[in-house]
Amino acid sequence: MSVNRKVWIVAGALCLAAVSAQAGLWGNKGPSFKEKVAALAAAGKTIPVVYLATDFEAVSVTPPSIMESALFKAPAPADFAAPVDEVVKALNAGFGVEAFKAVAADKVPTKESKVWGKVPDWAAADFEVYVAVRETGKYVATLASATGKKSVKLILRGEVELMENVVDKKGVKESDSIKTLRASASSAAAPLDKVPAQLADCSAAVPAGSVQPELTKKLLEEIADFAKKK
Repeated sequence: MSVNRKVWIVAGALCLAAVSAQAGLWGNKGPSFKEKVAALAAAGKTIPVVYLATDFEAVSVTPPSIMESALFKAPAPADFAAPVDEVVKALNAGFGVEAFKAVAADKVPTKESKVWGKVPDWAAADFEVYVAVRETGKYVATLASATGKKSVKLILRGEVELMENVVDKKGVKESDSIKTLRASASSAAAPLDKVPAQLADCSAAVPAGSVQPELTKKLLEEIADFAKKK
């Protein structure tokens, strides 16, 4: 065997060993989310589940155009039932613990965002693993149709974001998203008498909470599926 061939064989072996070693490092991702949850539960710690206020918006569409025009934005009505209790029960059942507990949003520190205004400052909170529950409602008003009648439908979207606070290489604590579970539900179109100017105009046709049961059911299914995998 020539000297050059031996050199290439040795170099190839060293390269393969280096790649294998690096792959081993990449494969070591630390404890899974389920293991983190189990450890926190065993230590008697709470895993906060925080429900963030729901906002509603309304847009109009005039066929045949599909372009949306903004009508208004408004907070959820006082009787809008958030699914945070159901989410807490589903998380505890899925992961076999009792550590997940609802925590009021005003218990979370906030910070100012140039884009979004006041937002949760998760990294400043004394949490290790935590969950944020969000919902957004969107009324879509169709202002013209083949019959000339107006109608409106409601689209409700929900998110359950699993997060943790970690310390980066510089020793700075930061918030890290582990997984976001999403679902949506929508109503059938309902007759509309006029162009809506406020939330009450839309909710009179399609109540804000009318599709909440369907959305909650889908979110709970997403939680159950994730818990089985992790």
